[in-house]
Amino acid sequence: MPEIERIEKKSRSKRVFNVFFGSGEKLEIHEEILIKYRFEAGKILEESTLKEAEEESDYINAKEAALKYLKTRNRSLSEISSYLEKKGFERSVYDKVIGFVKDYGFADDRFYAEHYIMEALRKGFGELKIRFDLESKGIDNSIIERYIQKHLQDDKAYIQALEMAKKKYASEPWNEKTKARIGRFLLSKGYKEETIFKVLEAFS
Repeated sequence: MPEIERIEKKSRSKRVFNVFFGSGEKLEIHEEILIKYRFEAGKILEESTLKEAEEESDYINAKEAALKYLKTRNRSLSEISSYLEKKGFERSVYDKVIGFVKDYGFADDRFYAEHYIMEALRKGFGELKIRFDLESKGIDNSIIERYIQKHLQDDKAYIQALEMAKKKYASEPWNEKTKARIGRFLLSKGYKEETIFKVLEAFS
């Protein structure tokens, strides 16, 4: 059975400790778990107890990492999973954390999608770019479609694209060069081809 040799606070971490064992093994254990299981130098642990403590500690560390990650901006559930995976947490651990952030409202793909679409429209982006960005964030297609339909109907997209084009190119001479520039500009913003054609017709 493993015996704790010494416990040291992990550098640059307020609540994580390195637990060293006589066998030479080292584990990173959260402070809450040290207290719960009364870890101290010289204590001999059952293998099952050590495994349980390690799993609980990993969950607490992953949960704290996720909450810190969410402080800067909204994140999709897929982004959180990828972040925790890159931090070295096991799938079983970060899946449990995903359940926690969903249950307590810290992250919600529906809210993320709607908020993203509203911000993207405010910045002048079109449907294709919005769809691509949301898909790359791991948002389910049914959620994307629901909020695309709510906020980005064809007539709204056309009006927005037309206003953007007028604002940027109204003073330009109307010729094939300007027409091409408008097309490239709207395409770069992610507008569909049919919307771009309607805008170009309005300029004619």
